[in-house]
Amino acid sequence: SHQSLLRHPKTAMAVGLLQCDRYKFIGHLMALWWWGLDVADYEGNLPANTSDGALADAAGWPIEDAGSFVRTLRRVGFLDKKGFRLHDWWEYAGKYNKIFSKKTWKFCEGMKKTTPNLRRRCRHR
Repeated sequence: SHQSLLRHPKTAMAVGLLQCDRYKFIGHLMALWWWGLDVADYEGNLPANTSDGALADAAGWPIEDAGSFVRTLRRVGFLDKKGFRLHDWWEYAGKYNKIFSKKTWKFCEGMKKTTPNLRRRCRHR
């Protein structure tokens, strides 16, 4: 996470709009970003089947309030205005994802030569 997140204007605005505790909101944001590390592409695009409910669930936010949560993330700028794209993902996590993915792929390719059953488990994203 970015060191300024605690006092960032986006955080303050989101906390005000959602009427929630700042630290709790940051926890939800962290959960969302951890999920993003697993499912987003290098530019922060989430899977095509992502919905407000799926995003809220990934963040640990109550599903019944998913629409409000996603609208707030868009309004303050944590989520891009259109679609499901994590804002500035490349700057914060895309580089990590790309490097990690390449290292994993190289490891898997090397291991496939000696461990045949890895073919099913090692897939490049």
